[in-house]
Amino acid sequence: MIMKKAACKKEAYNTFRDALISELRGRFPANDLITVHHKQLVANNGKTIDCLVIQNREAGISPSFHLSHFYSHYAEAGRVLDAADEIMSLYESVEEKYAIDFSFLSDYDWASHRITCRLVNYARNARQLHDLPCIRYLDLAVVFRVLMEENDAYCSSFLVENSHIARWESTPQKCFSDAISNTPALLPYIFIPLGHVADLSGPEEYTIDTLPESDDPDSPADGIFILTNNKKHHGAGTILYENLLRQFTEKRQMERCYIIPSSIHEVILIPEHYPLPQESLRHMVREGTGQLPCKEDFLSQNLYQYDRAKNAISVI
Repeated sequence: MIMKKAACKKEAYNTFRDALISELRGRFPANDLITVHHKQLVANNGKTIDCLVIQNREAGISPSFHLSHFYSHYAEAGRVLDAADEIMSLYESVEEKYAIDFSFLSDYDWASHRITCRLVNYARNARQLHDLPCIRYLDLAVVFRVLMEENDAYCSSFLVENSHIARWESTPQKCFSDAISNTPALLPYIFIPLGHVADLSGPEEYTIDTLPESDDPDSPADGIFILTNNKKHHGAGTILYENLLRQFTEKRQMERCYIIPSSIHEVILIPEHYPLPQESLRHMVREGTGQLPCKEDFLSQNLYQYDRAKNAISVI
């Protein structure tokens, strides 16, 4: 019975996908310059994402749209035309902004000011990392992404591949150096008290300057903070920001702190004096990361510790 329901659901999804592609193809001129097709993209940790791609060879753009979003919003009501309308609106916005000559992407001087870094799990992304320049970091890998435009509504960016490095005549080490310099400015860090996350009015966000000291009356009782970036997206890389953890531990008056890699989007900083043994914290990491709803959000099952005297992070 369960298998039958799954088969019916898959059939309904495929029917919606094919109808949507057919509708969109009918909205473009019948030539080879613009094509609409289905493609599976490999995301973080090897997860595949079903996408619909509109490739415009003349304009030099090929935006992709996650089919799961449109299926969940429109399939139940049978609104294929509405889904097509939304995709066309998004496509036209992209076409207006980015229908340009992309030959400038061969210029590393341009990219060097926009390149940023992200952290992913090394072992779970080993296959994809063959095609990407990366820097090993503990059990993780630093990968690079160039931000073309970033605002509250959307992000236009591309993942740096080995082909880009070759074209730029650059190296992973050079990309890392530039990304470490750029990312804190392009994607500033924020600290959020763990106990404030469920606040319906919006969690309070801190920087080093506004962060309460440990003996401040306004300081969270447990002293636990979430560290991420201002987009709260791929924010685990904030642990790489130069001297950020040193400043945090100084302000919070501690020599060391534990780092729980809760996902690729954030980490949790726990005071060294927290009343739980390390093994219990390790169990917390394994249990928490094992229950992530999205496979691609996984970062690590290891517990880390930052040591201010060494200004270094280690697996413990």
